[in-house]
Amino acid sequence: MSIWGSNEYMLIRFLIQDGERSYFSFHISHKDNFPAPYDHNDRLLIDMHVGNVTDYSEKHEMYWINGMSTLCKVSLCTPMNDKIKELFNSYGVY
Repeated sequence: MSIWGSNEYMLIRFLIQDGERSYFSFHISHKDNFPAPYDHNDRLLIDMHVGNVTDYSEKHEMYWINGMSTLCKVSLCTPMNDKIKELFNSYGVY
């Protein structure tokens, strides 16, 4: 069975480290943004939702974004259906 099932969307949580500050950013992406069968591309997702990827840091296992001022990685990727997406949208997550 496909990981997507009847789900059309993916909830993505990004871990962002900006100097000494760390925080999460949540985004919802349609399954068409993921190559089949389920090969999400962290660099592509970060480029689409967070900022321009500049380089990869093997030391931190994270991507440098926005001119190497911030580190970012995908920390969660989970399928969601229309009903769950509407609930997250009501809380301001798009």
